[in-house]
Amino acid sequence: MRYLEFDGDRVSRLALGTVQLGIDYGVANREGRPGDLEARKILESALEAGVNCFDTAIAYGKSEEILGRYLPKEENIHIVSKISSAEFYDSFGESLERSLRRLERESLYAMMLHDSKALHGWGDRERSIIGSARERASFEYFGVSIYNDEEMKMALDIDEISMIQIPFNLLDSRALRSGWIEEASRRGKLLFVRSVYLQGLFFLERSDLRGTLSKARKPLERLAAIAEELGMTLPMLALSYVASTAPSCVLVLGAERAAQMKKNAELFSNLPILDKELVSRILSIAEDVPPELINPSLWRLDG
Repeated sequence: MRYLEFDGDRVSRLALGTVQLGIDYGVANREGRPGDLEARKILESALEAGVNCFDTAIAYGKSEEILGRYLPKEENIHIVSKISSAEFYDSFGESLERSLRRLERESLYAMMLHDSKALHGWGDRERSIIGSARERASFEYFGVSIYNDEEMKMALDIDEISMIQIPFNLLDSRALRSGWIEEASRRGKLLFVRSVYLQGLFFLERSDLRGTLSKARKPLERLAAIAEELGMTLPMLALSYVASTAPSCVLVLGAERAAQMKKNAELFSNLPILDKELVSRILSIAEDVPPELINPSLWRLDG
């Protein structure tokens, strides 16, 4: 497993995203949420591979509870959870305490905002909410999950935010084109990359692309040709691309089965680094991708 250092902590560059452990999730997920036994095996596989960072959220159904039940209580396990802006204003301290009870922890590595609404007009009220919550429960870092350039700029400018989760993948190049990765590193903030596989889009057969996803057919064909040149599958190219261009970031990958977790870890540990020419070719393909294709909340799968 590859690791990075952040503020004295050793964090695995591969984090297990656990939304799949709590709810049905992912456009390529045909089997739904794994049962508790399989969830336990997934977590055990992650730990065996050297993963020490786990991403969850209050909105992820049973995810926090599953982590609390099956993860060891060691200090070097880094759990990051997320809370909506509405809950942040209404009951941050209480919600944090409930998360810790579900997780069976005395402290969280980080609590992030699951949306950016609270960033607008950030000031003394928000700082006071964080300060009051710290008096009730423990979390080491505060962060936010962002979706666009405006939100990223706000997050970078807020001193209380140490960690930012961003979307980045073969079809969504904003993190590179807008300099998110470089600027976050310069300001000493840790980035978590989600949507590496774009909710499983890169695993789908072309015949399964319907509705909004039909717009991905041509760019995926071009990307698949690059992958074939390199002797890779498209998912392998997706992981290698993000790992190569975001070396200072933690990559959040989910798994529905323990075998998938093991495969992700093996791939990540043996990925080739893509050269600048290949990265430029991929960036050129991403240039023409419509905005609705890189935002799963805008997907319409009928038709």
